[in-house]
Amino acid sequence: MEVLARTVVDAEVPPVEWVARTAERFPDLNVVVAPLDDDRCLLWLRGGHLLEAHAVRPWGTPRPHLDALLLGSAVNLWWLADPTRDAVRELAASGLGVRTGERVLRVEFTERRL
Repeated sequence: MEVLARTVVDAEVPPVEWVARTAERFPDLNVVVAPLDDDRCLLWLRGGHLLEAHAVRPWGTPRPHLDALLLGSAVNLWWLADPTRDAVRELAASGLGVRTGERVLRVEFTERRL
């Protein structure tokens, strides 16, 4: 198992706590994701790095939806393409485009602390 995602925003356990518990319980995961809102997610990356992701909303467009499972899978595949890269630095600097068919959702990342 490489990615584990919680798909509900409102749950009994807060996202930060759920991500930390899950990462501790399953140390072999590459990515753990929990939604914070419709357009924001919290990601834990192997190695103990925590990032907040948010979907970029182009001016004049509806608020985008950021699917936690899709985001976790995309970040995992991106990382697996070159596991030697500094994922936190690269994601924070350039973000990621998540393509589903014709649609590309730009996602930006900021580093967080537990």
